[in-house]
Amino acid sequence: MIAERRHPATDRVASAGMHAGVALVSFAAAWLVAHDRARSGILLVAAGACAAYVLRRRDNGVYAGAALIVLIPYQTTLLLHQTSIPRVAVLIGAAGFVASAAGVERSGVQRGNRATVADLAAAAYLLFAFISWFLTPHVRSSLQATINAMLPLAFYAYGRGLASRSTRSLAWVLTSSGAAVAMTVLFEYFIAHRPLFIDPTTYLWNAKGGLIFRPGGVFGSPPAAATVLAMTALIAFGLYSEARGIRRQLLVMMVALTVGGLFVTFTRAGLIAFAVGALAYVALVRPSVLPRAALGAMVATVAFAFVLMPRIANASWYQEGILRQGDLSARQSYWRQALPLITNSSTHLFVGHGINSLVIGRPELPGRPNADLAAAPTLLQIGPHNQYVRTLFEEGFVGLSILVTWLVAAIGAAVAVARNGRLDSGRQQSAACAAALIAFMVASSAGDSLRNPPTFAVAALIAGMAVTARQRGRWGDAR
Repeated sequence: MIAERRHPATDRVASAGMHAGVALVSFAAAWLVAHDRARSGILLVAAGACAAYVLRRRDNGVYAGAALIVLIPYQTTLLLHQTSIPRVAVLIGAAGFVASAAGVERSGVQRGNRATVADLAAAAYLLFAFISWFLTPHVRSSLQATINAMLPLAFYAYGRGLASRSTRSLAWVLTSSGAAVAMTVLFEYFIAHRPLFIDPTTYLWNAKGGLIFRPGGVFGSPPAAATVLAMTALIAFGLYSEARGIRRQLLVMMVALTVGGLFVTFTRAGLIAFAVGALAYVALVRPSVLPRAALGAMVATVAFAFVLMPRIANASWYQEGILRQGDLSARQSYWRQALPLITNSSTHLFVGHGINSLVIGRPELPGRPNADLAAAPTLLQIGPHNQYVRTLFEEGFVGLSILVTWLVAAIGAAVAVARNGRLDSGRQQSAACAAALIAFMVASSAGDSLRNPPTFAVAALIAGMAVTARQRGRWGDAR
């Protein structure tokens, strides 16, 4: 447990600093508006309000950072080119920790923060990313890209540093953020019929060539939207038992919106991931119900095949959005192209071609790509559409082993809590974390999940929550 006490002198300094900050921000915003810079003034006021919220206590920074990276398109920059949303979100989370360390006197030692297998694997994954950058000369110029690719991993540390009883609040933040994102997906599909948060001319999922329009909302990508929506919907499952009255009704509405948004992305990997995660949740929380749930799923499948299938078989949304003939075979061809390049030398097999080697030569990272990729230009253009194949290609067997160890260890920590003790809200939250991470791993088999900062950040945050809950259960901290 952490005992928090503030000295009177600290309170006076904090109060004076708050008043001075409000006055300074107000003056600066008024000056900007008076000089026809209304947008900058509004951003400054918003930043001041966010700073006041974050500096109140550490976990507020995690809430604000998680909401920001989910709700705002990650390509957005604020005023300066370098202030991208992922960087701002990571800094907001860090600011909460710094403010907590500076303004709160801690008595005693927080139990539950000892290093675990998942912690060591996360640290090793970060370290090996930079080793991979150092060992491969053709990617040596892409240090900034490597840093940007690893930034979302900071959310794992934020999840590990959550204070007692904060995981529930964070689950509500993720649930509500997922529902808000789902509304942007639904709006694009049913009303706008075009992407609203990315250049339509560069959008890869436009309705062309006889295919249905697949919305991606603020993510600008249906696969990324589907993966995040699947995880946030599953996280909401852990909140249902404790929600009462209007909170339960609101939760049901948010889950319905999230699942609806997930469906209209027409991303089969996301739908399958959500179904597998939901079954995993039921198996952890109500294992006795699993046979009946499996029987119900079989009955529903038979009813769908014989009753609904004849009615929707010729519908355009089903033919173009769900079936999409040849989509799986195309992905398999990408994997077959990558395999010879992975095994063409022992160095490539064990440590890969170098992190970001599948990005160099594309507009976001100019440079000369690896010569091996001349034999497989498709991999350079669109990637392997499989995070495990991508990691094996870029970071070899070592990098892939570390990544899988990290995710499996986090799932194991959540499962340990979910299967131990009486059925309470803490156990259900851990089951929801396990289900969300399982869904992430399933979705990663058909998409480059870690290349999308919001997807990586949400998965890392949930992994941190899962490991933290496991250690609190072990060490007896307040839940």
